[in-house]
Amino acid sequence: MSQERDFTYPWGHWMQLETGSHDVRLIDDDGTVWKSLRDALFYGRLGFPRVMNPGGRDPARDVELERLLAYLLLKMGDHPDRKASTSGLFDRGPDFFRFYTYWLAGAGLIAGGYNGSPYDARVTPEGRSIAAMLLATRPPEAMAYHPGLEAMAAVAEGAEEISRAQFQSARKFAMGMPYLFVSEPLHRLPAISLLYKDPVSRMPIVRTIWAQTFEDVESRNLMFEWMKGRLPLWNKWGEMARTEGAAILTQRLFSLFLAELQIVLGSAPASTRTRISPPA
Repeated sequence: MSQERDFTYPWGHWMQLETGSHDVRLIDDDGTVWKSLRDALFYGRLGFPRVMNPGGRDPARDVELERLLAYLLLKMGDHPDRKASTSGLFDRGPDFFRFYTYWLAGAGLIAGGYNGSPYDARVTPEGRSIAAMLLATRPPEAMAYHPGLEAMAAVAEGAEEISRAQFQSARKFAMGMPYLFVSEPLHRLPAISLLYKDPVSRMPIVRTIWAQTFEDVESRNLMFEWMKGRLPLWNKWGEMARTEGAAILTQRLFSLFLAELQIVLGSAPASTRTRISPPA
């Protein structure tokens, strides 16, 4: 089936998105239902088992997907850290690196090495498609770091979000992620702030370009959880605030939030399925 798919677009673009409930449901072309593209890749395409901790979280999933992303980017020559290497992603020694490289070749994500050797193999179209999807869906705690060991450590810690101080002091930038939403108090009220840090500036300083206060912590947390579920839109929202003004972003965010809330509460049209559109 994977050979028949178009890997020009991010992996999973063929899935159907079912809306109209609290939980997002992705329907694969074989009818399998997934909670996210990352789940579909990790448990479906790559065949890893679900190993949940008492809190209902699989600590291995995002750590290993972050490792996979870094490996693929390095193989593709697209990793921002030119000093990094694929072998540097494995702190367990050369045996694990050897096994991992052969495993990727067996999975069809790298191919074409000299005399069949996976060490100088190139990333396949599906591998590139997977890298694009993983880059767009990285967890918030990894966003302050380039894909690699530091990001893997941040994900393993299970932090809920990056703080303003972490964003300010991070030595490395997430690829193409100069914007960050943070939950923090503002004038003694619970609030969400949008931070901007110019990645090309010689003296990158964090600026607050948008903020919204709430009457209580519960309302703020509800809004912030909704925003974290739409991480791929953060750059677009950040550009909107920076170029069109904070008021425009406020109107846009609350319009989207209320529209989806109406669907959940049943005051909007019934559940529908829509195709995940490839990026324009």
